[in-house]
Amino acid sequence: MNKVKFADFIVRKRFVIILLSIIISIFSALGFHRLTVESDISKWLKQDSPEIQSLKYISENFGGTDLAIVAIESDDIFTYPVLNVLVELQKSYERVEGVSSVTSLINMVDIRGSEYGIEVSTLIDKFGIPESPDSLKRLKEYILSRDIYSGKIVSPDGKISLFLIKLKRDVDKPAVADKIREITEEIVRDSNLPLKTYYSGNPMLIKEINRYILGDMKRLVPFVIMVVLIVLFLGMRSWEGVVLPLGVVLLSSLWSMGLMAWCRVPLSVISNTIPVLLIAIGTAYGIHVITRYIRNTREGLSREEGIKITLKEVSIPVFLAALTTLTAFLSFLGSYIITITHFGIFTALGVFFSMLLSLFLIPAILLYLKIPRTIEERMGVKTVWYEKISKRFSESILRHEKITVVIGILTLGIGIWGLTRLKTSASLMDYFPKKSELRRSTELLREKFGGDIPVYVLIKGDLKNPIILDEMLQFEKYLRIHSDISFPQSVADLIARMNDVLMGVKAVPETKSQVENLAFMLEGQALLSQLVDDGYTQGVIQANASLSAYDKIENYLNEKFIKHIIPIRPDTIKNGKDKVLSYWSQKIAQRIIWDIQYWSKDTLWTIPYLADTLYSLYSLNVKSSQELIDELTYAFKEYFETEEGIFLPEPDIRSLSEKLRGEVQEGKIDTARILSLLKKYIPKEIIKEDPEIVDYTKDRLLSLVAEKMKTRKIHEIYEKIAQFLPEDLKENKEFVNEIKGEIFTLLREEIGVPADILGLPSHHTLGIEVIYSGLLPVEKRIDENLFYSQIKSLLIALFIVTLLVSLQLKSLSAGIITVSPIILVVAINFGIMGFLGIRLDSGTMMVASIAIGIGIDYAIHFISHFKEDFRKRGDIVESLHATIHEKGKAIVVNALTVGLGFLILIFANLIPIRNFGWLLALTMFTSALLTLSFLPALVLIAKKFFTKNKKGVQSW
Repeated sequence: MNKVKFADFIVRKRFVIILLSIIISIFSALGFHRLTVESDISKWLKQDSPEIQSLKYISENFGGTDLAIVAIESDDIFTYPVLNVLVELQKSYERVEGVSSVTSLINMVDIRGSEYGIEVSTLIDKFGIPESPDSLKRLKEYILSRDIYSGKIVSPDGKISLFLIKLKRDVDKPAVADKIREITEEIVRDSNLPLKTYYSGNPMLIKEINRYILGDMKRLVPFVIMVVLIVLFLGMRSWEGVVLPLGVVLLSSLWSMGLMAWCRVPLSVISNTIPVLLIAIGTAYGIHVITRYIRNTREGLSREEGIKITLKEVSIPVFLAALTTLTAFLSFLGSYIITITHFGIFTALGVFFSMLLSLFLIPAILLYLKIPRTIEERMGVKTVWYEKISKRFSESILRHEKITVVIGILTLGIGIWGLTRLKTSASLMDYFPKKSELRRSTELLREKFGGDIPVYVLIKGDLKNPIILDEMLQFEKYLRIHSDISFPQSVADLIARMNDVLMGVKAVPETKSQVENLAFMLEGQALLSQLVDDGYTQGVIQANASLSAYDKIENYLNEKFIKHIIPIRPDTIKNGKDKVLSYWSQKIAQRIIWDIQYWSKDTLWTIPYLADTLYSLYSLNVKSSQELIDELTYAFKEYFETEEGIFLPEPDIRSLSEKLRGEVQEGKIDTARILSLLKKYIPKEIIKEDPEIVDYTKDRLLSLVAEKMKTRKIHEIYEKIAQFLPEDLKENKEFVNEIKGEIFTLLREEIGVPADILGLPSHHTLGIEVIYSGLLPVEKRIDENLFYSQIKSLLIALFIVTLLVSLQLKSLSAGIITVSPIILVVAINFGIMGFLGIRLDSGTMMVASIAIGIGIDYAIHFISHFKEDFRKRGDIVESLHATIHEKGKAIVVNALTVGLGFLILIFANLIPIRNFGWLLALTMFTSALLTLSFLPALVLIAKKFFTKNKKGVQSW
């Protein structure tokens, strides 16, 4: 359809156009009840991405991955009334639908020694809270002295207690968060205690962001409408120039948001700005149509003729301007961040609707109205202020065109310098103002307890194998030395703690059967199902972290976590034993350093020196000291007194124990001699009934000897390295047992080394599959893709816009010249962000591409008018003066309308939206300024691109 036919169509079908617009608007409005809000960061990525798939898998198999955090603060948590409140909160949280588990002081697993060996229970009995001051004092001292509790679930000063509330998969997170908060406030209020409450965690953030999104839309949309009304009135000076452009953008916003609702696409942190954007952006098309229509009708044309001429003149520039803006938003298609893709699609549709309504609906309505007149014309007043300012401005620019261009090039250089300082951010916490309740709460909890973003490392393998468990335990030791990682947990840590209670060494036991015995004692504990599956074939190492911890975890998993382990006995190695022991000594040395860093941060040891020391002590011979002999005597007596099936009189037990002790004391353990002694003392009827009992007893006794010898060796090695340990830690039983646990691990009969260390075939290895998951990898992937999405969308937008403009002008050089002001605008935007430390996030990453799409409109309208005027005058300078004067007003009015509309976003609650608003406003103002200054100066310098046509008139 050519321009004439298009204009005739509008004139003939004016009523149909108006009626159809009303019907579509009603249909769009009817869909609004389907509009929802989604701020869950895990929904930002494509749901088939590896990060989301692993997150879903862990959520399904280990009771959820989303963590809501509630903290209760008191002058002293360990009082009977406060503990009662904690119990009530625990019970209430557990009853909330959608909650998978609740971890707190009330139900933490507590592993203690008892007269029966070991006792596994909850930390505090919710049915028997201590009441006496002495009992409460002992409880407080016990909890704060244990590193598994202090700084993890209760603050070291005993004033803040945490509830870690894990949500089930696919629940309404904001609703559950709301219920948790409601319960907390009600119970705390009813307690009449001076308690403070703090909230953090992803569900709480989502709930707050959703509230901000809806609040911003209700508050800011009317505000931006008012600003646009004022600017349009001051710029257009006619009610038609105010109502019609504003009506068009309101309808386009209605259509776009209605389509989102009907398509079940939820609002997000980003897309909630669509109405504000469309109201600000879309007015440009209506302004250009009405401005040209008013000018044409002043020349005596009728309404129909005025509309036809206007559409003939502006339809292509308006269409091309809309197309370039569409390109900017559609450049977000294919973004790894799905919410940005949705934003691009529906904002592009809104721009398209604005363009359609400006070219169809506004002319159709104008045909029913009287010819517009400005207020000045109606009052018989003529304004001259704009003419004077416009004339002086254009004369200044065109007289100093070279200086103008040089300033522009210098600005480009400064902007590129600022770009090198640009950083990204995907943390939801950065969305909140520093004074907001949620941010202050989260920062307090981070300070007291470390990170708050859940991290899960999924381990697949035989999790009853001591070698695999030890590899998991080592990873936890690494995690806990970092201040931005808190509360690492796994089944390996539980097993090691149980072994600590039994054996006095915090380490994974030697054998699989010993692991199985300890694991049996853990059965029935709620925590266990969150850490390992029933068959012990897969489990998770979980922790809370900050975004800064991502690389630390990933680097360890890639470089230090052994996925292919060779189980090997050092005493059986014929070739390469030194190599294996050197590796193993260095590994244990690193772990000891980590232990010291965790407990004290102060050590005189270095890894190489400690590794050499451990290597030299590995073959230490234990002498039969009196202390060792006494221990063995007691162990022998205890064995014969408690072993079922062997009934010996007390004198025989004493006599046999002394003779066995003598065998050890000589330093030569003669198996035949031990067998002879056992046959002599064990009654013949017992041997006759069970012939294997002698060999069994011999093996058990040798095992006791080996165990006691190893314990003595561990102690002697500890004493030799203790001189370099911090003095205060030598009195810390937990620390000492942890270091002894490392020495115990050093002396294992079977150790795990990398598959390639001895060049053994891969089929000898223990296979371990490791998957890094949780919200931390999700946030990191978003963080990485913010920059990639920015570059991708920017290049796409710049390329397509340059191509479109070049095609319209039929010259690549002319297209590049036309786009040049926008390149400067983008450089200024990035420069300001870099120098002011404004991070590239989900809001600010879109500014540059949008600036290209919107800002190029000014250049297109400027060049279109210049081309038309240049054909008539044939004089570049005069045509530039005329264009600056005539198009400058429309460009300035539009820049003010769009810019001030965007500026309203500084009143938004979320920081990325505030930055998005004022940066876009700045780009609009700089786009307009550079279009009216840098572009004409560049055109004037580029005279060589002007040629003469066949009639001898210069053309571009």
